Amino acid sequence: LKWRLAFSHVSVVLASIVLISIVGATLIVTAAIILAPSSEEPARDARSIARIIERAEQRELLTDSELSGLLIAIQAGLIEPSRGSGNLRFRLDFPVPFQFLRSVSIIDTDMNVTTSSDARTVGQSLIETNPGSFTVSQYALDGTGDLETLSEVRPDDGVITGAYPLRDGVGRVVGAVVVSKSQTAVPQGMDMIRTAMMAMG
Repeated sequence: LKWRLAFSHVSVVLASIVLISIVGATLIVTAAIILAPSSEEPARDARSIARIIERAEQRELLTDSELSGLLIAIQAGLIEPSRGSGNLRFRLDFPVPFQFLRSVSIIDTDMNVTTSSDARTVGQSLIETNPGSFTVSQYALDGTGDLETLSEVRPDDGVITGAYPLRDGVGRVVGAVVVSKSQTAVPQGMDMIRTAMMAMG
């Protein structure tokens, strides 16, 4: 009888854990949809990168090679903004903050690529290197548009890109950060459930 009672208690505990896990998964999925929709993700990444560059250049203007190295490190997921302090920090854990970045570029006001994590595109027109980002880049250079307007998410067409204005010390738009992604970090459909369950793991 005692063995059966003990087994019953264990069953109740396990059922409670399963229920909490399901509720947790639901909350994670809901939060991802509401707080960080995939329709805004590319511009959100571009905004974070723009802020990293602007903060770094508040201390000292970066050379082209330093800026290129910074973009390569960001694209590889090795750098993210420190939460709260505004400084840079290196990270080697996963998942990385800028997931699935295919390239990170900086364009000037004429839409020419001045620096990029993909050195092959430097000096070329954005229209040649990333035509899908033309419209969002125009909005970024105009300094207008919200995160959704500054993002173009058409995975069926292979277009997941976003842009965000890059400003100088007095707030003038001097260029834009443009990102291209292979997929969004915030998944859709059943992939969202699998991601939520993995996050609880």
